[in-house]
Amino acid sequence: MGEASEAGLRTSSSRLVRSSSFREEEIFHRQASFGGCGSRNTSPLGRLGSRNTSPSRQKVIKTKPRGLDEETVATFSKTVQLDIQMEDNIWAMLPEDLLNEILARVPPFMIFRLRSVCKRWNSILQDYSFLKFHSQVPSHGPCLLTYWKNSQTPQCSVFSLPLKQWFRIPFTFLPQWAFWLVGSSGGLVCFSGLDGLTFKTLICNPLTQAWRTLPSLHYNQQRQLIMVVDRKDRSFKIIAASDIYGDRSFPTEVYDSKLNKWLLHQSMPAVNLCSSKMAFCDSRLYLETLSPLGLMMYRLDTGQWNISLQSSPDHCWMDIL
Repeated sequence: MGEASEAGLRTSSSRLVRSSSFREEEIFHRQASFGGCGSRNTSPLGRLGSRNTSPSRQKVIKTKPRGLDEETVATFSKTVQLDIQMEDNIWAMLPEDLLNEILARVPPFMIFRLRSVCKRWNSILQDYSFLKFHSQVPSHGPCLLTYWKNSQTPQCSVFSLPLKQWFRIPFTFLPQWAFWLVGSSGGLVCFSGLDGLTFKTLICNPLTQAWRTLPSLHYNQQRQLIMVVDRKDRSFKIIAASDIYGDRSFPTEVYDSKLNKWLLHQSMPAVNLCSSKMAFCDSRLYLETLSPLGLMMYRLDTGQWNISLQSSPDHCWMDIL
């Protein structure tokens, strides 16, 4: 009798293991952290008395939620979730400093949902000191920002690479211009476009829903823009290179948020860019060039352009960026 029950237990355990393959997005709703110790018997199967407690029988993924260190998460298809009732009066008495510490670690694109929890949270999430503290917390991780217009209504979504999920961000507070997304950095989002026939550049903060229009460029044409944010200085700069049609006769202009004006710099060299790919690192902007084949660099500190030719014995195409 004991042998039969043990055999049946092993059979049911193997069925549990085989049924533990499900979609990755479900993992984040049912994850159970086991302290990163793969050899420890923390499986529900171990509690049932199964002899096979090898970590290879578990489905293990690596995730980096909330910008913390990587955690090893083992999941099962029949994870039991306890319905825990939280006492509202206890959480309402949470100290202010502890509440700020918790909310500051919430990714920016989730802040919008928390504002509707209560008046206290809404007041905290819009407070300047909290927003400053939130910007100093380690980053949640890389995100992909998309923007489009649907029936003249601006729509924006953020894809979180660590969480593998899409989140909607409201941009209804912006003016109804014919603008497009330039880029985002340090919690700021840059748009440029036409207000009637006038080319304008706009900077906004989705968390505070504050926005402002930058002064007009010296040569007010539609330009290719790159935004750079200095977190230590709490400032940003915008580089206006050639216009969107490839005309490089215009001088490079750089907007400095501290000075609130555009500065004229050297014009971009007459080269053919092989793509729109670019990278910014250590106050330098890098772009790929096709003719001549190489890498073009713009130094933000000096305002000078430099071209570094690519040396390849076969003159073959190499993807630099």
